[in-house]
Amino acid sequence: MSPRSLLILRPAPTYLHLPPPNPSPNFYPFSAPNPTPKRSSTSFNPPPTSRASILTVLSTRSSSRSSISSAARTLSSAFSSTRNPTPPPPKSEGFFIRIMSLYTKASMPDHAFRTFEQIPVRTEKSLCALLAAYLEQRRFDRVRELFYSVPAELGIVPGVASHNVILAALCEAGDVDAACKLLDEMLMKKNLEPGIIAYNSILNGYLKKDDKAGFVDTLKTIYSKGITPNLFTYNIRMLDFCKKSESFKAEELLDVVISKGMQPNFSAFNTVITGFCEELDFESAIRVFKKMKSMKNANGKALFSPNADTFLALIRGLVDNGDFVMAQKICRDCLRMKYAPPFETMKALINGLVKDSKVVDAKYLAVMMRKVAKGDALDSWTKLEAELPL
Repeated sequence: MSPRSLLILRPAPTYLHLPPPNPSPNFYPFSAPNPTPKRSSTSFNPPPTSRASILTVLSTRSSSRSSISSAARTLSSAFSSTRNPTPPPPKSEGFFIRIMSLYTKASMPDHAFRTFEQIPVRTEKSLCALLAAYLEQRRFDRVRELFYSVPAELGIVPGVASHNVILAALCEAGDVDAACKLLDEMLMKKNLEPGIIAYNSILNGYLKKDDKAGFVDTLKTIYSKGITPNLFTYNIRMLDFCKKSESFKAEELLDVVISKGMQPNFSAFNTVITGFCEELDFESAIRVFKKMKSMKNANGKALFSPNADTFLALIRGLVDNGDFVMAQKICRDCLRMKYAPPFETMKALINGLVKDSKVVDAKYLAVMMRKVAKGDALDSWTKLEAELPL
């Protein structure tokens, strides 16, 4: 897998202007109200153990699929328990959307669908939640089917938010022509004004198809309509520059984003770093890497810690280019953060250090790899290490 394949840009995280309790880079576009009901003499409170487990899962991004789905079932059953002496309050659409969001996070879209069917009064908000559950699993045909069938059956009028989801699905599926046709229908037939999220999907679709003319025309449309670009728009443009081996322009755009007071994300930095590495401009790649590490928040704390993608792009590029000294410096940082580079890359790096008479550095990296690798990976590394000239 090339470093570029690790940097696929995803649509912006929200389709509706509702603040999520735990913002996520995933597709689902909504967030229901806080699941903890206000305390009153008539309100129903789930059992403390149930409530604690639910809130723990909701606040932990790394929760497992089983714990998330268990929380969804607990949340649902707690409000319908016949053992509770107080009649449960009417279940709001937001309550069901929260359960659907848990099933979406657990990669269980069909459970989200069954939850959707239980909602007494469904609106576009729950329709978006349903579509996003299947979009997250890349079941694009199912998204398209539900977008047209559910509103017809339930009398829901799809608005901009639900159109954003179907546009993302069409573009991810590679059917940019269908997405553009739907975009025109929004304007001409449905009296809906697409925003930057819709146009970002079109941009991303054209970029994946390598349709330069379509990409440029869409950018012109965005600016001619006076639509304000968001961070995802800039990320797409950076990736476009890097694909054209113009990473210096991508870095300039990154600086523009920072100067506007916007906070770049990992995708922006990793795109530019990988672009420079593929152009064998490692001096510039290291410069952007240091820029990422130097960014601080209002409290003076680091905004970013390099992730696995960042380290992989730099270490692999430097090793392939024969710069073993700089590669081992980056690799030390990588291993301190408990990221284990691919074994073949590590093998090439250690062999290169030994060849350059850097045996002490080579042995240090081998020892650190032993500490970071776990389980079967540790066994594999131990076997590989025995073959190294240490």
